[in-house]
Amino acid sequence: MPESLYQLNALNDFLRLLVWTGQLADERPVSAIVIAPAGTGKTTLLESVKCEQAEFVGDLTSRPISTLVKGSDKITHILLGDMLSIFGHKTATVKLTMRLISQMTGEKLLHDPFTGESIKPRSLGLITAIPPKDYAKEKKRIEDGGFLTRFIEIRYSYKTSTIAAIHRWIQQNKYTEPVKPFFLAMPGQQVITINKELSDEIKDFGLSLKHDPIGFRIHRHLRALVKASARRNNLPVARHQDLEIVKSYCDFFSSQGREI
Repeated sequence: MPESLYQLNALNDFLRLLVWTGQLADERPVSAIVIAPAGTGKTTLLESVKCEQAEFVGDLTSRPISTLVKGSDKITHILLGDMLSIFGHKTATVKLTMRLISQMTGEKLLHDPFTGESIKPRSLGLITAIPPKDYAKEKKRIEDGGFLTRFIEIRYSYKTSTIAAIHRWIQQNKYTEPVKPFFLAMPGQQVITINKELSDEIKDFGLSLKHDPIGFRIHRHLRALVKASARRNNLPVARHQDLEIVKSYCDFFSSQGREI
């Protein structure tokens, strides 16, 4: 296992749960921005959840989005290792890319992003990463037009003890051990139901996490995550345990994030 994945098991599991939201027939795939210091494993983390349903890319403009949309009906998520790559192009290209990302994560793509031809409507999630300083620098562009509310913000940092443990891990040569490939067992979009009592709990939890006055999008994100927890266990109905699993990740959502 690469040293940059050591101690990130909980976050790795959470990203896998995000990919499972693409297997819900009545929900949009949930998107996320991982915000953490440089060198703490963000890119490797995203690469570790690459699978038939989630494709890793190094850059994102209309052309690669088009290639992914036309290349496979199974893809539900795009894994972009560095969000800054979006902003490294000409202004017109950046604006187009941001508009396309808003469409695919918030509604549906109805046309080929590169050729403009009509396509079967597609919703795609985006999971990307950026260091805190760069995020602060680009925050206005990320927030414009409600773009940010389409994403869950995931934050983490390392404790001094964790840094020491990772150095010991490197000394023991354990970073050379291969990472087991990730795959979805029994993929396929299904409808997962939630009873009223659990729905009320999810709504209340969502209101405590909202970053905007309304909170509709975080409410939907949480419902999708709870359903995804049931879906990956091949259950047709979400349980209270599924909400508890999602709640166990909630400190990643906080403004300070989780200190690992």
